[in-house]
Amino acid sequence: MRQDPLVSYLRQAVPELLAIYCCNSPALETAPVRMDPHIALLAAGLISPEQLWPLADALLPLTGSLVEVVDLRTVSPELQHQLLAQGRRLWAADVRAGLFEWRILNERSALERARQQSATQPLSR
Repeated sequence: MRQDPLVSYLRQAVPELLAIYCCNSPALETAPVRMDPHIALLAAGLISPEQLWPLADALLPLTGSLVEVVDLRTVSPELQHQLLAQGRRLWAADVRAGLFEWRILNERSALERARQQSATQPLSR
């Protein structure tokens, strides 16, 4: 995957873009068989599905394979965590991307701690 043209294209296609992430890309050697490669976009606001759908086709020449393009703000918390923990940030406009990552990963850690605590406490009747 050629990253510079990919980043340039996405920055032009989504002007309010804050960050670009890649997960499960053969180029990153993180592609499990069970999941399609993802390009996750973080924008200042929500990115409409109508804006996302054509991006996958437009990215094909740059990625060399079909990718799923998602808005990182609107995917499930599980997918957010997976994209941030297992993927790679290709580009960020400023510190807001890091703050978003911190919030998502911190919330996930808090949830995991709460689950562990509840699993170790006996059930009361």
